[in-house]
Amino acid sequence: MRSATTPTVRRCEVRDRQAFTMIEMVISAMILFGVMSLVASMAFRVDRVWIDVRHHRVAMTELSNQLEVLTRTPVEQLPDAINNLMPSSAVAEALPNVSLSAELQEEGSLTRITLQLDWQRRHGGKPMRMVAWVSSGTEDGQEDDE
Repeated sequence: MRSATTPTVRRCEVRDRQAFTMIEMVISAMILFGVMSLVASMAFRVDRVWIDVRHHRVAMTELSNQLEVLTRTPVEQLPDAINNLMPSSAVAEALPNVSLSAELQEEGSLTRITLQLDWQRRHGGKPMRMVAWVSSGTEDGQEDDE
């Protein structure tokens, strides 16, 4: 029994927080979802940039190779070589709807060859161009007298 002289003291127990509240869980989930969607969209954009870079590299290599062949061709045979100009099979597979065109222009004793390569891109873009000049003279730069 209790004596009348001892007062009854009620203790308030303070609980330590050992779990998350529902509001904290919802806010954490929203932040996580936002960061994940940002990372996913950035990953897709980076992938598209790498595809564009690869297409540009393939196009530059093709233009360089075609131009090297044309500059080694004798000037008299250049119009026929340009009429038969086609993109390589590797480029036709790598680039969608690829088209290769060329133009010859006489500039004094030099002939300018302009190659242009275009393909279908996801976004608008200008065709890639590469230019070279060939001399109509002999190997030492002198023209034939005959």
